[in-house]
Amino acid sequence: MNAHTSTFRSAGAAAAGPRTAARAPTGEARGLLSAAIPFAAAGLLHMAITLTDSAMIALVGADALATSALVSDSRALVFYFVGGGFAALAPLMAAARDDPAALRRMYASGFGLAVMMTLAGVPLVMSLGWTLPMAGIAMPDPEGAVAYSVAIAFACAAMIFAQFLRSVLAPLGRGRVVVVAMAAAVPINALANWVLMFGPGGLPALGLAGAGYGTAVAYAAVTVWLAIVCSRELDLPLLRSVTLRPRGLGPLAAATVMTGFGLLCETGLYMVGTLVGGLADPAATAEHVVALRFLGTCYCVFVGLGQAASIAAARPSGRADPGAAARTALVATLIVGGVAAIAAEVIVPELIVAAFPAPEVDPTLLATYVAATLIVLAFAVTGLSSLRGAGRVRATAVISAAGYWGVGASTLAVLAATGPVGLTDVWTSLFTGTAATAAASWALLVWGATPRRATA
Repeated sequence: MNAHTSTFRSAGAAAAGPRTAARAPTGEARGLLSAAIPFAAAGLLHMAITLTDSAMIALVGADALATSALVSDSRALVFYFVGGGFAALAPLMAAARDDPAALRRMYASGFGLAVMMTLAGVPLVMSLGWTLPMAGIAMPDPEGAVAYSVAIAFACAAMIFAQFLRSVLAPLGRGRVVVVAMAAAVPINALANWVLMFGPGGLPALGLAGAGYGTAVAYAAVTVWLAIVCSRELDLPLLRSVTLRPRGLGPLAAATVMTGFGLLCETGLYMVGTLVGGLADPAATAEHVVALRFLGTCYCVFVGLGQAASIAAARPSGRADPGAAARTALVATLIVGGVAAIAAEVIVPELIVAAFPAPEVDPTLLATYVAATLIVLAFAVTGLSSLRGAGRVRATAVISAAGYWGVGASTLAVLAATGPVGLTDVWTSLFTGTAATAAASWALLVWGATPRRATA
């Protein structure tokens, strides 16, 4: 191992040593919040890349922007299932962080799985330009949809590998490297978009497809950067690292697929909520989308906290004292969820009024919906992440499906049976499904952290 890695692991082992009774949960929570910052920042920078793409595609035309949104949201479902599932890898890396040989084996298995998932997911994304219209979804720019689907598929491949490498580096304490790489990707993406979309200096102008290829260039840069850092951290030559033979791929693959399924349930519910909200009250669709975009921004912060909590729960100290790990995550979630809810009450009405001088819905009431949903979403994300860190991956998949969709969709169905569905019904269903998920995940966490009496 190199000197940097050895020094870091020694410091990490000291920090992860036995907890003393003198250290309060609030002190532990501050440490967890600090560890969550790089993950949250990386998620927000990913959103910045998406926002840059949307702003530059809007220069091409309204049809191009609408087409890209339809394809991109569908691609996101594939990515969250395929690439997002690597959230299961980070706790496994954290549990093996003091065993260099085990870390290399886990890296090899993760790399092999990334290859397999890319081969499975990229063709699905490439075909969206044809399959979405076949499913009855009209594309304002049919030719652009086909070209953009192919281009964004290359970006999706780079995103999958970047997600894999982030899950390797995060448990090793290199979250700041990820943030720097993602921060550099934002201007790289903007420059690549400009060159590929508009063809300055006589270069070919690819239009909408250029935005997809620009994102692919940006994420390829992130992937190469993180791969170099991983090779140094693991004391593994870069070329050799891509030729390692995966071992024990089955358990990692199962955990990744189940985690991806859980994340798909989580994000899919809110994407469908956007569609249902638009159908329920078309005049207020724009205000509804603004509110959900604010919720999505806060969600990136929650995911960052969840990743930190899953790593903390997977480390030897967290496995030895799951009750302390759960209390730490609880205090941190209360802080983050409370701040997000207060911010929603203040910011959402201002956003609505600024964007829509005569809004179709009461901005204050919409902000209350968002604030309430944010609180339960924070608990759901952190609770499920902590369960993954504790090795309860299958349970998280079951809870996500039963809570988000079972309870959420059932609530919407009951409300629909009583009369026309409105925005209040949509937000009630989102809140109820998310609250049920949060309650179930934290109940299982508390039950698992409670000492059991030995039975005869």
